[in-house]
Amino acid sequence: MTDEEKSRIIRNILGSHKDFWQIQQPMMRKYRDVYMTEFYKSVQLNDETTIRVETSDAYVFVESFIASLFEKNPSVEVDSLKTDKENVDLCRSACNSFLSENRNSMENASRLALIYPMSFLKASPKVSEDPLNRVSIRAIEPWNVILDREADLWNEQRFVGHHYYLPMADAKRMYGNKRYSPVAKPSYFETKEIGKNDAMPDDLLFIEIVEFYDLEEDRLYIFSPNYKLTGGFLSKEDSFA
Repeated sequence: MTDEEKSRIIRNILGSHKDFWQIQQPMMRKYRDVYMTEFYKSVQLNDETTIRVETSDAYVFVESFIASLFEKNPSVEVDSLKTDKENVDLCRSACNSFLSENRNSMENASRLALIYPMSFLKASPKVSEDPLNRVSIRAIEPWNVILDREADLWNEQRFVGHHYYLPMADAKRMYGNKRYSPVAKPSYFETKEIGKNDAMPDDLLFIEIVEFYDLEEDRLYIFSPNYKLTGGFLSKEDSFA
């Protein structure tokens, strides 16, 4: 498959993803408003005699559930039938360090999954002198994850993607000072389209990024519709396994 064909496929998948979550947006906004105890924020009531009553039931349910799932300092105990105490201690230290470092991300992912239909966790490498601290995870909202909606099971997914906006400074640092067409970063819950304002400084401008994982080809494509050369591809990796 040529780069032009792959670029066209990714653009179509991105467009379908945006259309799907645009349709879901009113319901997602209602979920958020109920959790935030703002039931009537997006509701117009013409009857001035109506008494608006808001309760924190949704917030209390979600936060109580989260409190029951996560301890303040989560940890595990490791044991072994063998007498190799050094490996046991190393395993315990590695697990507890990871849990402590990423507790907030796991908690946020669980909170998002309770408010919205689903959420995701993304593991990423990070620079650290500590070999036990070179992977971090972050919670991702469902409308920022591109799924193969033709698949009934996760292991049948042909692709998966992460859609987000990257600041111009980071884009130049990571992918070079290319001829981007930057835009202002939109909010999912905003209904109006936000375009580029020439008066805006670079630190307020972004480029749209799709990390597209082709699970059939075992390839990772970093794609941006704000970069016209090379079909929009900023990077291509032969394997991400």
